[in-house]
Amino acid sequence: MLTNKGKAQFIIIATFVFGAIAGASGQYLLQRNSSTLQSAGPNNYIEEMAGKLNLSQVQRKQADDIISEARAKYWDLRLQIRPQSNVIREDAKVRIRQLLSADQQLIFDGLVKELDEKREQQMKEESARAGRTQ
Repeated sequence: MLTNKGKAQFIIIATFVFGAIAGASGQYLLQRNSSTLQSAGPNNYIEEMAGKLNLSQVQRKQADDIISEARAKYWDLRLQIRPQSNVIREDAKVRIRQLLSADQQLIFDGLVKELDEKREQQMKEESARAGRTQ
C-alpha cells in the first residue's frame, strides 16, 4: 500500500508521463515525414540539399517554397488535433487532481501551470517557424 507521499510522487510522475505522451504523439505526427528537415533545420536542409543535388537558383527557390508550404501544413494539422489533445490532457489532470489532498492539489496545480506555460512557449516557437499564428 502506498503512503500519501508515495501516492503524490506517483501522481506527479503520472502527470509528466501523460504530458510527455500527448506532446510526443503530436510531435510524431508532425515530424514523421520531416525528420531530416527538422533535425538539420530548414535553412541547413536547403543548403545541404542544394549542394548535394547541385540545384539551380530556380530549383532551390522552388524547393524552399515546397518546404515552407509543408511546414505550414504540418502546423495546420497540429492545430486541428490540438483540441483533442487538450481534452485528453484535461481529463487526466482532473482525474489525478481528484486523488490528491488539498495540499497536494496546490503543488499539482503549480506543476501543471509550469508545464502548460512550457507547452505554450513551444507552440509559439513552432508557430513562428511555420510562419503561422496560434
